[in-house]
Amino acid sequence: MLADQPQDLTTLKRPTLSSEIRERLLKPAKQDTRPLSQTTSNPSVKQGQYRSSPQTNGNGNGNGKGSSSRRYYVSADDGGEWPPEMHDYNQRFAKSLEGIKRRHDSVVTTVAQGILEYKRKKQRMQIDSNIQNFLDRFYMSRIGIRMLIGQHIALSDQRHASEPNYVGIICTKTNVQELAQEAIENARF
Repeated sequence: MLADQPQDLTTLKRPTLSSEIRERLLKPAKQDTRPLSQTTSNPSVKQGQYRSSPQTNGNGNGNGKGSSSRRYYVSADDGGEWPPEMHDYNQRFAKSLEGIKRRHDSVVTTVAQGILEYKRKKQRMQIDSNIQNFLDRFYMSRIGIRMLIGQHIALSDQRHASEPNYVGIICTKTNVQELAQEAIENARF
């Protein structure tokens, strides 16, 4: 395998780390070492709109006051220096994730083609509910996985760190209501 090609995650060589570095990775950062940045409320959600407002859960999500704000990452950094092997491993890991994501870009098209062939063979206009339920779960899972992969890649890539309204691929100024309305309008065509 060429050195600049992404590897599968199963063959990605882990760095050799000292026991001190391993311990730092496995224990959570102390709460008082570096406070997390202030959360930003979603502008499309009005105060008290949802009964399921987040409460604090110890990882920085929610602030215990019932607001609809989220944190999109929690740094494992405890203020100490990380060895170059860690940076190298994270870059190789992100590159491997990028390769996996790119390799699976055509899955939606392939599945859609398979469904069309199935409908043609069965001479049906619709598929049965079991297949539809499977596809719904499959696509929701796929969206979530691709979102997590994209977020990790973006947080590892420092070229976009200067964007003030973004944390990775997440725009903290997104108006979800407007975005959903636009998706509805686009789906009509």
